[in-house]
Amino acid sequence: MTEIPERWILNRYSQLWNRKETKSFTLKEASEILSESPMVTAVILSRLRKSGWINAEIDDIDYRRKRYRCNNPKEVIAIIGE
Repeated sequence: MTEIPERWILNRYSQLWNRKETKSFTLKEASEILSESPMVTAVILSRLRKSGWINAEIDDIDYRRKRYRCNNPKEVIAIIGE
């Protein structure tokens, strides 16, 4: 499912996209980029994932952790427009 999240969540996506584009990142890296606590960042990443703006995958090295990757905003908007 792809949808437009709340403005404050979309602003955080923009910060992540501007720094990482399609490169993968961890929760810790996202917390540093967003200047938020890991708990708040986890909520942001969860909402972005549920709305289709980022993907989450299991870390190859530590299966307890996830790695995230932003979806291209042009592709997400195209899907929303369909």
